[in-house]
Amino acid sequence: MFTTGNHGYLYASCGLYAVALVLSLAARRRTPALAAVAVGFVVHGLYLAGRGWLSGVFYANPIFEGPFFLPWCVAGIVLFASVRRRERPTAPLIGLLLVLCLGAVAYSKGVIPPSPKKMNALAPVFFFAENLGHALFYCGAVMAVRGMARGERENGYHRFLVWGFVFFSVSQVIGAAWCYVGWGNTFRWSPRHFTSAALWVMYAAYLHLRFTPGWSGKKRSVFAIVAAVLTFLATYGHYLRELAFARVGG
Repeated sequence: MFTTGNHGYLYASCGLYAVALVLSLAARRRTPALAAVAVGFVVHGLYLAGRGWLSGVFYANPIFEGPFFLPWCVAGIVLFASVRRRERPTAPLIGLLLVLCLGAVAYSKGVIPPSPKKMNALAPVFFFAENLGHALFYCGAVMAVRGMARGERENGYHRFLVWGFVFFSVSQVIGAAWCYVGWGNTFRWSPRHFTSAALWVMYAAYLHLRFTPGWSGKKRSVFAIVAAVLTFLATYGHYLRELAFARVGG
């Protein structure tokens, strides 16, 4: 199922996102760019489904591997925001989508063989919620940059961060349950767990800034941007370390 030439789906979706970016910059109507993102979203989804079969038997965790699942989340956010708010897809968000997809193209496409601890049903749920939270953080930061460039005090970036915090918090609760089932405790002082906890505290602090004197809209925007950069560095630093792991199906 989708295993023959599966990586071609990823290349095709990346091309469609590139077309969407060109259309969003050139076309006055939102429909062509939105259609290109929608088709790319479907093709990208086929690629993710195929990743579950790359080891020869179906295994859900590779579907939600960050470098590949994250751009799909951003594409879904772009589509949802455009349909829900009836706005033209913004070029900055589609640009973010394309950059993340190009990162997936450059990343090792094989899957890490499953271990007993990662076969728990909570694992894919954790990765889904975590990646969706990260995607919302990045989208919020991009919208904050756009708002600062236009001199806007509030351009809707805050709602992305609020929902990002919700999904990221859900991932931390599920991750604690998964850690207990797989490792016998709810938290380990590993770089991965410590980084997740630090990111949660950072975004919890951001939510309190609206009630803190002296934190204007511009300062909050800067905080959101810096937080997203730190999230990116921490997350992709972990992905780079995983490149040393043995993989199959690449």
